[in-house]
Amino acid sequence: ATRADFARRAGVSRWEDLEIPPGSEERKQKLAGFETALGSGLAVWFLRRDEGPFLEGRTPMYADLIVGGWLQMMRNCLPEWEELGGWHEGLWGKLHDALQQWAEVS
Repeated sequence: ATRADFARRAGVSRWEDLEIPPGSEERKQKLAGFETALGSGLAVWFLRRDEGPFLEGRTPMYADLIVGGWLQMMRNCLPEWEELGGWHEGLWGKLHDALQQWAEVS
């Protein structure tokens, strides 16, 4: 799919209409809301174990890989990745780093 296809499916006239400008108040509010949502939801499940960064501790399971895919996308698309990776005791950055050995398929 192209950017034009995605924009059409999202109900906007052009790709650029989807961007929330970096540094804008709207973007800061969206990021704060995202941090809160992750903290009261997904982070709770990951932080309940001390043995490792994964949901079940030291060994990743399918759900870890799904979250890891989203983290990889965010790392490549969001200029705020360093900030996001540090949220919730650095959980997202640690999880992303721990999954890197499975990130490339050859």
